[in-house]
Amino acid sequence: LVTWLAMLVSLGAVFYVFDHQRDTHLGNPFPSREERIAMGVLVILVLILVARDIAHWRWAGTPDESFFFKAAKEFGEGKLDWFILSGTGVYGYHPVLSTAYQSLFMKLFGANVFGWRLSSAVALAVSLPFVYLLVRELWNRRTGYMAAILFGTAQLAVGFAHLGYNNVQAYPIVAGSLGIFAWSLRRRSLLGYYLAGCIAGLGFYTFYPARLASVLAVLLGLCSGSLPVFRGDRKRTGAFVLAMTLAIFPLLIDFGGFLARMTQQAMSPAVEALVGRILSHWFLTIVHGTYYLNPSHFQWLSLIHI
Repeated sequence: LVTWLAMLVSLGAVFYVFDHQRDTHLGNPFPSREERIAMGVLVILVLILVARDIAHWRWAGTPDESFFFKAAKEFGEGKLDWFILSGTGVYGYHPVLSTAYQSLFMKLFGANVFGWRLSSAVALAVSLPFVYLLVRELWNRRTGYMAAILFGTAQLAVGFAHLGYNNVQAYPIVAGSLGIFAWSLRRRSLLGYYLAGCIAGLGFYTFYPARLASVLAVLLGLCSGSLPVFRGDRKRTGAFVLAMTLAIFPLLIDFGGFLARMTQQAMSPAVEALVGRILSHWFLTIVHGTYYLNPSHFQWLSLIHI
């Protein structure tokens, strides 16, 4: 883990030097004092909103959630002989680094429900400045503030932030990668593209949908013409692709197992059944707040089983 992180950080320093030579500095994505204060207040308020009752019995969860608690606790106690950069953790296909993240919080805040689930609350809270950054770069500040506030208080986001699954870990990955990428478009910073690629690569070490960060970043780049392939400033594309490749390289060592685990998740009967109902329930997901007013772990029932 240390070698892998040292490699990523060292190359980041190289791209920082390249930026200095090109005069394309990344800069501070939150330059104004107003933005920094607003984001700090929002992060703290969302943490309070979630953590105030995170250990209450109403969030007892379901039996399969307990496997994540057991794994994080035993990993922190050194009872699990798992390679930290592998994808063979909980249930044999969840990344181990995802469990290590939860284990770190249990080390710091106690090997109990509060310490374990606090990792989810923090994941939601720290994603909000990146949500703001992305929307601000695509639209304006006012829209960015509104997007961050609505996302930080959304029923499903707050609900899952109370639980110990690794679902919420996808938020800072997707929002962080897209936010940094959007900020780098105007700055033309190689370091920015590199950081966006690194964060997107981290999506392969947590909840599976986080891997879409790389796809979404590429789509954003193609739509904005900022990922040139045949002409233009191709160094930006190279920085992003290099970061992605190096970030996921440990997983590619066992390439066959890597593909098998991805297929197992993507082609499971539960996922296929869900995809088949998406269009018919699209409208219900938009207006569900008007008929489903009491949040709980089983919020998805109102969307899928009506």
